[in-house]
Amino acid sequence: DSMSLLDQVLASTEGTLSEEHASVVLGVADRGLIVGLGRAIVDRDPARALELIDSAYGRGFDLAQLGKTLLGHLRDLLVISVVKDPLPLLEATPSELDGLRAQAERAKGRAELLFHRMLRVADETSRAALPRYVLEVGAVELCGIEPMQPIGELVDRLEFLEERLSGTAPARPRPAASGGPAPAQGEDPRPFVASTGQPAPRPTAP
Repeated sequence: DSMSLLDQVLASTEGTLSEEHASVVLGVADRGLIVGLGRAIVDRDPARALELIDSAYGRGFDLAQLGKTLLGHLRDLLVISVVKDPLPLLEATPSELDGLRAQAERAKGRAELLFHRMLRVADETSRAALPRYVLEVGAVELCGIEPMQPIGELVDRLEFLEERLSGTAPARPRPAASGGPAPAQGEDPRPFVASTGQPAPRPTAP
């Protein structure tokens, strides 16, 4: 099969054979297209991503293969973000590494989400009757993905908002000592129930 593909490429070539020409003849995405799509996604530029997909479609590229290749590119960005010396793990040349590092930096906090979403897009594109539409919509969604935030940070923010709305200073109510004063305004009266087994007293109207 490899020899047949090589003969096909050579038969259509006049002069020097280039990677771009071979990609066009074989219907596979060249590195420039993939790097450009990756840049559009991490830069949140859906218009540019759609332009590149349209260009690939017009040049006869296999869009299912394009989706798989883009998935590999996003995997490379994830590897770069966690490995100190990633080059041995990448399908990239040393001259491309700086550009990939820049993309990985701009994808910080989103690289894993981008990969998992693209995994579904690539699978759906390979099975779709209209792969171009699936890939285009998937690329737009990828451009809109927001970075992940730590759960602890989200909980702290929710507790702070609850404090602001209730007007109380402590993040959590402290149980009142048995026989001590009644809970201050805004505190949870449930410690009274826990300590006495009796219903909490209802506040009296002024």
